[in-house]
Amino acid sequence: MSAPAVITERPAEGVGLIRINRPEARNALNMEVRRLIGQHLTEMADDDSVRCIVLTGNDKAFAAGADIKEMANAGTIEMLQRGTQKLWRIIYGCPKPVIAAVSGFALALPVLIIGGMKFGVFTPTEAAVVAAVYSFVVGMFIYRELKFKALYNLILSAGKTTAVVMFLVAAAMVSAWLITVANIPTEVANMLSPFMDNKMLLMFVMMILIVIVGTALDFTPTVLILTPVLMPVVLKAGIDPVYFGVMFIMNNAIGLITPPVGTVLNVVCGVAKISMDDAFKGVLPFLLAQLAVLFLLVLFPSIVLVPLHWLMR
Repeated sequence: MSAPAVITERPAEGVGLIRINRPEARNALNMEVRRLIGQHLTEMADDDSVRCIVLTGNDKAFAAGADIKEMANAGTIEMLQRGTQKLWRIIYGCPKPVIAAVSGFALALPVLIIGGMKFGVFTPTEAAVVAAVYSFVVGMFIYRELKFKALYNLILSAGKTTAVVMFLVAAAMVSAWLITVANIPTEVANMLSPFMDNKMLLMFVMMILIVIVGTALDFTPTVLILTPVLMPVVLKAGIDPVYFGVMFIMNNAIGLITPPVGTVLNVVCGVAKISMDDAFKGVLPFLLAQLAVLFLLVLFPSIVLVPLHWLMR
């Protein structure tokens, strides 16, 4: 009989402990784990002998995040019907203190990354190198799970994943060159001229344009090509440039998870060893939610502009 995915303990008087127990999946959160966490939290919240609840994993992993393989096998409707937000509502609605306890050296990694970036020690790109070196040292010399004989396969796997991304970036740069040579940016600017009198309609058209371009180009080429083309149009139409910048970057971020050139989507496929179709099925509900938020901000610019003006006082 297999061990339960979530274990409850009473390590001290007044303390209830909930331990995620999926070491084979690095404690990834599937639906069973989420349901059991919610169930045990509810039971402890109703238990007068429990004054504090501790949520933890094991000594090697707290939780690896969502179970990507489970998400990949689910359809869009199933993902929407799962209602995972109801399960998390139990945590932040719990009347008793809930403490997430991360043990071991894993706790230092987010502190190192965020602290290093906040204090200007390294850039976000360099943070990835720092994280890789730190993980190597911890895995090799502290936990001793990483063996020297496994390094070749690890480097080979990392090289393959990186190669996929770099081939995509190279293809996107070729597309960017073709777009520039064909003088498409100027043609696009001329096409947008009839919408100058209606700011909202102009924003809708530009957002749709950026979504379409984002499916074929990577983040950086899209920014470099479209910014000098669209900014004069934005300024001429009287649209707040900061508002447009927020919308433009949000839209480009959405492009990172749209096939076929979605860089982040391809990295997920390489790491999780799943097909693009399976990954996209899992991502689709979140993609639709992001698009809905994007066009909501087009309809109601004040959602962006009011906090902006408040901060600039």
